[in-house]
Amino acid sequence: MNRVETVFDLSEDTINLESENLASGGDNTGTSSSFRAGYVGLLASGHLSVELYASFLAPLLPLLIPKLGLSIAMVGLLATMQSLANSLLQPVFGHLADRGHSRLFVPLGLAVTAIFFSLIGLATHYYVLVLLVVLGGLGVAFFHPPCAVLIGDASRQRRGLGMSFFVAAGSLGSAIGPVLIVSAVSLFTLEGSYLIVVPGLLFAAVLYFLAPHKVTSQEHPQVAQHTGSANGSNALPIAIVVTIVILQASTALTFGTFVPTYLEANGFSLFTSGAALSIYNLCGAAGGLLVGYLSFRVRPARILQFSLIVSAPLFFLFLHTDGPAKLVLLGAGGLLIFGVNPLALAMGQELAPRRASMVSGLIMGFAWGIASMFLTDLGVAADRVGLPTAMTIMTAVPLLAAVLTLALPNTSRRGAVQQSVRP
Repeated sequence: MNRVETVFDLSEDTINLESENLASGGDNTGTSSSFRAGYVGLLASGHLSVELYASFLAPLLPLLIPKLGLSIAMVGLLATMQSLANSLLQPVFGHLADRGHSRLFVPLGLAVTAIFFSLIGLATHYYVLVLLVVLGGLGVAFFHPPCAVLIGDASRQRRGLGMSFFVAAGSLGSAIGPVLIVSAVSLFTLEGSYLIVVPGLLFAAVLYFLAPHKVTSQEHPQVAQHTGSANGSNALPIAIVVTIVILQASTALTFGTFVPTYLEANGFSLFTSGAALSIYNLCGAAGGLLVGYLSFRVRPARILQFSLIVSAPLFFLFLHTDGPAKLVLLGAGGLLIFGVNPLALAMGQELAPRRASMVSGLIMGFAWGIASMFLTDLGVAADRVGLPTAMTIMTAVPLLAAVLTLALPNTSRRGAVQQSVRP
């Protein structure tokens, strides 16, 4: 072979899509090239559940702010603490998963997340709320890196498609969570909303018994031979991907955190504000699936550029438009801004296949944790100049990320970010 092309190969003719039966008792780490739909679906459902519970804070802020006497700056710090807890430690947990210590990470992560986020309605002081949010965030950090790699393993060569299901399921969970917790508060009161923990604990048990527990590095021989590690020749491309995600996530977190508070201040009801957040995240889930489909036909860098460039004016118009068009613009912005995530994950895992969990932690965790640090500054700025003005400033950030996509590895055919290796 005169030329080996590696990294992020998503061409349709490389894989046979076959559903696997969960009860078949097959090898979790086999070398078959088939897309193991059963395991992908189960693990993606776990991601949906984790993000569902992790999304409880934002829709409850309109109730927690008067109850605990919170300022917008305190809310921004709280959101930052949540993001730091569920983000910065992900590379550490990913490193442990790469070393084979991942058996309990997925079910334990879901259980911890469900328990502590279900208890936030019982908080009687700001610091109690911070503690619950941080502990719940650690559950999220436990879950993400090994689960992302397990889905990548189950997806075989069609890793981009698997990542799109993983990200879309998480966005769907974030969309369902606000409506679920607001409905639970309506039924049980804020202090009784802890009862919502029960389904999460039951599904954590399902994951313990049915999900694959071993993270492996499934890769083609060519990839194993020619693809650099996180410390090798691909360090710069990985750093670029992480930086793009930091910029993208800072805008995504801004709107995901402050949309309910912004809308309620503009005369919308608590339910409508929570529903708007659900629309935002639900469209984000659709964006992840859409990217998985388009990645077979359009070069990933072009998808990234389009998503980042077009999302900026959509968010700007959301803030400066009245009526039902607000929700349409918010949903469209969510579809594009979250569509970046599966491509970034697949790129990172393919650039460093031997450190896939750690790189997944860098992209899903470290990058989002760094982005969350902007929320505290944004909250302080909002107290001074107003929340709409502060959010408007953040709408320009995706344009900076779009510029960085120009430095990504060259894409010479559709659906592939490639590294050409010649003998």
